[in-house]
Amino acid sequence: MIERRPESCHTDTTKYLRTMILEKQPIFYDFSELAPMVNGMRIISGNINQIAKKVNATNNIYAEDVIVLKKEVDELCRISDLYLSNLQPKRV
Repeated sequence: MIERRPESCHTDTTKYLRTMILEKQPIFYDFSELAPMVNGMRIISGNINQIAKKVNATNNIYAEDVIVLKKEVDELCRISDLYLSNLQPKRV
């Protein structure tokens, strides 16, 4: 049972036991659904790098690049706000 509970909380046994000993009632959050948001952050990061390269090469920036980037950041913020506002602790 000691090995199964940390797995169900997506944590390692040492962290689980430390939490149990010090806090008595551990609270864990399942962040597995954050993968799409992290992927979105990678895409945005790539776009920022492409824009920076273009600006450095041409000393010019295109408004449409900034608009696309802003839309992506706004969508990422909306998704993260929605997810984090509904985040519930997972009690074991």
